[in-house]
Amino acid sequence: MRLPGFVGGRPTGRALAAVQFVISASALLLVITTAGLFVLQRVARDEALRDATELTRVVTDVAIRPHVSRALLDGDPAELAALEAAEGAVLGDVIVRVKLWAPDGRIVWSDENRLIGTAPGASSDIVEVARTGVADAEFADPTADEHTFEQGQGELLEVYVPVVAADGTRLVAETYQTSGRVAAATHAIWWSYLPVMLIALVALALAQMPLALWWGRRSRAEAEERVELLARAELARQDERSRIASDLHDTVVQDLAGMAFDLAATASSVHRRSTEELATTLREGAETSRSSIAQLRAMLIKLHPGDAPPIDLARELPELAADLKGRGVRVDVDIDPVSLDHELRALLFRAAQEGVRNVARHAAATRATISLTARDGVATLLIEDDGQGMSSRDLVKQRAAGHVGLTLLADRVRAQQGELTISSEPGRGTRLVVWLPLEARKAG
Repeated sequence: MRLPGFVGGRPTGRALAAVQFVISASALLLVITTAGLFVLQRVARDEALRDATELTRVVTDVAIRPHVSRALLDGDPAELAALEAAEGAVLGDVIVRVKLWAPDGRIVWSDENRLIGTAPGASSDIVEVARTGVADAEFADPTADEHTFEQGQGELLEVYVPVVAADGTRLVAETYQTSGRVAAATHAIWWSYLPVMLIALVALALAQMPLALWWGRRSRAEAEERVELLARAELARQDERSRIASDLHDTVVQDLAGMAFDLAATASSVHRRSTEELATTLREGAETSRSSIAQLRAMLIKLHPGDAPPIDLARELPELAADLKGRGVRVDVDIDPVSLDHELRALLFRAAQEGVRNVARHAAATRATISLTARDGVATLLIEDDGQGMSSRDLVKQRAAGHVGLTLLADRVRAQQGELTISSEPGRGTRLVVWLPLEARKAG
C-alpha cells in the first residue's frame, strides 16, 4: 500500500517537511508546558509559604505581641501565664508549636513548657530575622536538637517573624506548621493557575495554526511550481530537440544530400565529362563540405554557449538576416550600438533567432525587418514581416501542438523585467517586439 506523501515507503520532501513541522511544534509545546509547570509549581509553593508567613504574623500580632515586654525576657510569671492563656488562640490543626526566641538564642516562651528557659542557640535564620526584621520560612530539620519534642509529627514548616513590643523589646516568634497544609495550599494555588496556563498553551497552539496553514499552502504552491518548471523544462528540451533536428534537415542534411547526388551523377558519367567539369563538381563539393562544417560548428557553439565567445549582436543579427535572404526574403537590418551584459545579449539573440526562425518557417514573407534600438534605458528588438500572419487561434493551436518556444521566451523576458508582445493578423504579417531594461534585474 502506498500512502500519500510517501514514495517507496519513505516520506517525500513535502511530507517530511510536514512531519518535521509537527514534531518541532510539539516539542516546543512540550518544552513550554514543562517549563510552565515547573514555574507554576515554584510560584504556588512560594505563594503557600507567603500565606503561612502571613498566618504566623497575624497570630503573633493578635495573641503574642500584647504580652511581649522586658518583664517577659526576665521570666516574669505573670507574663508567662498570660501567654499560656493565649496558647489556645495560637495552636490548632495548622500551628502545632510556637516559640519566642530572645536575641541571645534563649527560648523565652513556648507552648512546650520543657523548652522555656533553654538555650539551644539561635539558628542563622533567627539571627537574620532579628537583624533585618524580615520574616522567613523554611522546612524544619527533624534531626536538630530543638525539635526533640516534635518527633512523629511528620515534616514541619518553620516560620519566623520579628516581634517588637511597645517598650522596644525585640524577639522572634517561631511557629511550626504542618507541611500538609502547605502542600494543600500549594496544590490549590497550582490548580487555580493551571487553567490559565493551559488556556495560554492552547492559544499558542491555535496561533500556530494559521502559520501551519500558510506554510502548507506555500509548500503546495512551491511543489506545484516545481512541477510546472519541470514540465516547462521538458517541453523546452523537446522543442530544442525538434529545432536542432529541423535545422539539421533544412541546412546541413539538404546540402550534403545535394552534394551526394552531384557526386553520384558525376561518378556515373565521369568518362563523358571534361576535366574542367570534374574540377567544378569537386570544388562545389568541397565548398558544400566547408559550409556544412561551419554550420555544424555554429550549432555546437549554440549548444555550448559557455565555450563560445561573447555574443556580438552587431555581427550575429546580420547573419540571421543572411539566412532569410538565402530563402529569397528581402531583409532590412537596423542596429544601434547597445551596451548590454552577456545575459541580456544572449536573451536578445535568442529572441531574434526565434523570430527569424518563425519568419522562415511559417510566414511565407517577401520582406522582413530586424531592428535593435536603445532609447530611454530600454533596449527594443523588432522582428517584423509581411507574410501570411496568424490569428490568436493559430497561436493557441501551436501551443497545443507543443510549440512553446515563444512562451518559454516570454517567460525568460519577464524574468528580466522585460516584455514580449506579438501582433499579427491573417494576411497582414507578424510583428514581434521585445523590450528589456538596460539595467536588468531578475524578478523574484
